[in-house]
Amino acid sequence: MFIERLRLKGFKSFGGSHELTFSPGFTAIVGPNGSGKSNILDGLRWVLGEGSPNCLRITRQSDLLFQGSISLPTATETEVSLCIREDPKICTIKREFSPETGTSLFVDGMRIRLQDLDDVKRQWHMEGEQFAFIGQGEVAEAIHHRPQQRRSILEALFGIDQYRKKREDANQKLKFASEELARLETLVSELTSRRDEIAAMVTIAEKARRLLDELDEKRRGYYFSRRAFLERELYSFQSRIHALERRKNRAAEWETIWKEGLSFYQSLFNSYEQQKKVHEERTESLGFQRETLRRQCFATALTVKSARERLIAQKEEKRHVEEVLSKVDEEATLARGTSYSLTQNLHKKKEEVSALWQKLSNLRSSLRAERQRRQEYGNEYARVEGECVKILSRLQARSEALDKNEKELEEAKNKVFVAEKETETYKKEFEYTHLSYKKIIERHGEIYVQCQRLATSLSQLKKNVDVLENQLETVLENTEQRLYPEPVRVILAAQKLGKLPIQIKLAAEAFKCEEKLAAPLEAYLGGRQFWLFVKSLEEAQLGIELVKQKRAGRITFLPLEQCHPRNPDYGFPLPCQGTVGWATDLIASEQLWSPAVNHLLGDLLIVEEYDVGMNLARAGASFPIVTLQGDVFTVGGSVSGGKFRKTGGAIERRLQIEDLEKNLKDKRGSLERVVSLLQEAEELECVIAKERAFWKEKEQEAEKKLLSHSIRFERQREEIVRLEKERSFFLNDVEDSGKLLKRTQHSLKELEEAIASFGDFPDETELERELASAKGEEAVLCEKVKSGEVLINRIESEAAQLTERLRSLSGELENTELSLDEGLDRLRELGVQSYELWENIKEIDSERARLSAETESLVERTSLLRERCAEAHERVQIEEEKVKDSQRQVDSARLELNQIISLWEDAYHYPGTENISLEEYEEESLAHVRRLEKKVRELGDYDLGVLSENESLKNRLAFLTVQIEDVHGGIGELQSLIQSTDERVGLLFGEALKNTDERFNSLFQRLFGGGEAHLELEEGLSLWEAGVDIFARPPGKRLQNLAQLSGGEQSLTAIALLFATMEVAEVPLAILDEVDASLDEYNLLRFIDLVSDYAMHMQILAMTHRRSTMERADVLYGVTMDEPGLSKVIGVHLDEWTE
Repeated sequence: MFIERLRLKGFKSFGGSHELTFSPGFTAIVGPNGSGKSNILDGLRWVLGEGSPNCLRITRQSDLLFQGSISLPTATETEVSLCIREDPKICTIKREFSPETGTSLFVDGMRIRLQDLDDVKRQWHMEGEQFAFIGQGEVAEAIHHRPQQRRSILEALFGIDQYRKKREDANQKLKFASEELARLETLVSELTSRRDEIAAMVTIAEKARRLLDELDEKRRGYYFSRRAFLERELYSFQSRIHALERRKNRAAEWETIWKEGLSFYQSLFNSYEQQKKVHEERTESLGFQRETLRRQCFATALTVKSARERLIAQKEEKRHVEEVLSKVDEEATLARGTSYSLTQNLHKKKEEVSALWQKLSNLRSSLRAERQRRQEYGNEYARVEGECVKILSRLQARSEALDKNEKELEEAKNKVFVAEKETETYKKEFEYTHLSYKKIIERHGEIYVQCQRLATSLSQLKKNVDVLENQLETVLENTEQRLYPEPVRVILAAQKLGKLPIQIKLAAEAFKCEEKLAAPLEAYLGGRQFWLFVKSLEEAQLGIELVKQKRAGRITFLPLEQCHPRNPDYGFPLPCQGTVGWATDLIASEQLWSPAVNHLLGDLLIVEEYDVGMNLARAGASFPIVTLQGDVFTVGGSVSGGKFRKTGGAIERRLQIEDLEKNLKDKRGSLERVVSLLQEAEELECVIAKERAFWKEKEQEAEKKLLSHSIRFERQREEIVRLEKERSFFLNDVEDSGKLLKRTQHSLKELEEAIASFGDFPDETELERELASAKGEEAVLCEKVKSGEVLINRIESEAAQLTERLRSLSGELENTELSLDEGLDRLRELGVQSYELWENIKEIDSERARLSAETESLVERTSLLRERCAEAHERVQIEEEKVKDSQRQVDSARLELNQIISLWEDAYHYPGTENISLEEYEEESLAHVRRLEKKVRELGDYDLGVLSENESLKNRLAFLTVQIEDVHGGIGELQSLIQSTDERVGLLFGEALKNTDERFNSLFQRLFGGGEAHLELEEGLSLWEAGVDIFARPPGKRLQNLAQLSGGEQSLTAIALLFATMEVAEVPLAILDEVDASLDEYNLLRFIDLVSDYAMHMQILAMTHRRSTMERADVLYGVTMDEPGLSKVIGVHLDEWTE
């Protein structure tokens, strides 16, 4: 057995994917410190189940991920896979980790738990892997261990730790069994004492139970006879009450007749009285209306008189107002003429003032403009004179700079010509490398995208597989623990463990059906879906005995030899629609169990709706029918249906499990395909990544050269452009400055001539005096116009008031005349109404006299009816009293009946009056009951609960006795196991220690060239407690303590011990991490010879810095840091390598 290859992906410093193929013999891994060599050892530890942060040199799980570098991003997941070969067998162990999904472990593509990995390693002889991993500084520790610690290591290496663990488990179980035995014995003693304590109480309780049973029987007889008697008495009383009720009703009918007649005459009398009252009220109302009309006539006459007087006064006032209004109109006409003349004069004066003001404004504006113009000419002359001086100075400076620019421009053009040829060469080189690098990037991008897509698909498939596995596990657990009854679980568990050697099949699992048929079949079968099919009655007996032993409940078996298969009634006419079919045609059952399935479902018909099943049942169907909703029509005629809150029985759960298993199988197949594709893509990606790195380096070099020459070339060209721009600027500036000088001198001459032509300023005082005089006259005219307007407004206001008053008087005159006419008309209407009232009063008086005569006649008839009504009421009262007497007797009997019913009906169900005989004398029965009650009271206090307690104690003691026997048997078995384990371990460990001691001594003499070394058990201790001591004596020295040896001697001794133990234990693999670091050259050669010999039958992987070790390896791997944080692996097969 050997490790064929190791694959690291995104693990610690190994970014991307790295695969190391190992030799079956000696493989060396070299590299500078910090390059990541030990990360390979960490990868091996991790994939083989190591989880200790100290051993893996991490602080948290995420430290296992590649942390990123310049060229590669941070890894989101890591993966280490290990291929182990032992011809012809191959085993692949893979461990993955990502922050999202955590750690996953796979063996040959199947996911397993971490604790299951020990079994896999044991199958491949790797259970002692702690000896195969020898890290830095761990060599000397092999001999520095304490004896007991060394004993534990050797036990683990030789497989003795399994026996130790079994023995410890057996001792622990023995301890628990002893404690359980003591507990059970104590419990039996306590229960026996308790049973003795309650023995007297049990005797009294049993006697009380017999008396109570007899008392119960007598009470039942008394209750039945008394209730029957009371019910019959109630029936006779009720018949008598019905007869009295009929006599009372006849008397009540006559009373009602007389009352109705009295009520009729009384209502007629009340009607006449009401009419008389209405006539009186009507007469009073008409008299009041007549008085009101008289008052209205008087008031209307006064109104007519007042209207005539008001009409005369209004006509006089109107004439006076018309005269005053005529005078006011004349005054207004005169005032308007005067105001118009003043307004015309005012307008003329305003126009004169405006003209003078405009003239003065124009004069002042022209004076200000002239002063401003003279000031500007003076300032401009000074400015132009200074500018001429500046232009002359600049022309001289530009001429000197122009000469210097011509010399620099000639030198720059020569340099650009040379640099342009060099840049063209580097540009062609860069374009070639850039094009190659671009193509390899595109190809790498495509492969990388493919890898990412496959990795995403792989991650999603893993999640889906995990989800389906969890769902399947949950469904299986729920099915076994919650759905199946306890007896079924016990039988199925016993069969799986091999404790019940019979063939069993659960009824719900003996056939397959469509999903829609699960609910109706579960509804029809009910509890029968948990029946267990067996072959014979003897097998059923074995199962029942097991359930009895476990006290798990009751269970039903269906032996095949007792099955009577049923067949569908194909001759019965079925409807064309609504029928699903016969159950046997719709399900597929296993051939072995088909008789049992047909026994349960052979004649079952499945229909769609309840109506279809109902019609078939009415048509005389002699077979069971079930609907798709679960409604069941049985052959006996009963119908069951309904729905539970929780759905899903054994059949439906089995269909769910089959569906989950099918989906899980498909997902696992897809996962394997994606894993294969991903591995191929990652291998291709690694190859292209190397090509990409090569062309990237080439491109960077070409780009660096091109950039350097391009920068220098651009700077020289920019210098030429700058000099040319500077020269052009200088020439343009000289030309512009010459032109500007000429223009400036010409402007200076024109300004001198303009300044010499200026004269004196005009005077504005006379115009200001004329303007002031005109403004005074304008103010006087304005005041006169305002006074005239006030007078006109006052006159117009007075005229308007008089006009309004005249209009008001005209309206008042019209209203007064209209009011006078209305008053006269009203007096005429009131006279007519007064006459009509007198006629109505006369008619009402005659009607009142007629009603008085009719009322006297009705009083006599009413008196006679009252006498007859009183006689009828007295007869009704007599009959009611008789009914009440009978009702009281009924209530008394009913009260007693209700009392005995409420007291005893729950205890003694009454069979009905017709089933009871009254021949027994109930008083004698009641006396017997009272005598029995007295006997019960004479017993004193008793507790019937002690009977059940006594029975429970009896059953409990029997159960505990069986348990004690089982515990005694278990203790015997454990003691036997411990004894056999001690014998086996003494033989195995003694032989292994002897062989190891011999090989240790032989290797010690080989490495030291003589001397001796031995392993011995500590004396005075037991087989399991004795540690292992080491004794070593190098050649030429006395036997001494290991601590007195030198460092080199300790290292060689430890190496001899390690290789001896690995040889005896047949360890297939040894990984040495710089074990040779502390050896000198002489001892190193001995160590290398030893390693080479062991590499013939053991695979050795060595991390080393020593050249001698490298030269003896079959395969050599070098680990370097390609860039910070990124390890790179280079492998060489030394057998094929030649200089």
